[in-house]
Amino acid sequence: MKNDNAVIKDQKYIEALRISYENLLDEYRDISQDNKSLTKENMYYADFISWMHLETQFEEFRKNAHLQQPEDMPFPYYTM
Repeated sequence: MKNDNAVIKDQKYIEALRISYENLLDEYRDISQDNKSLTKENMYYADFISWMHLETQFEEFRKNAHLQQPEDMPFPYYTM
């Protein structure tokens, strides 16, 4: 039988694992929700492109666009 110190160590370890699991689960749920939202947004964009008959222009942009990084902006964006 384990001594009391070993049992307390095991309980602390299990509690730390439980907390880590809950934190990771929360993060996973946030990422999953973001993914659902972005998927829905992409569907709107695709349907809008189709509705406006812009498939050819979109494909041309996609093939020829390049990333540009303005010095005064934190993120790059695609441009022709």
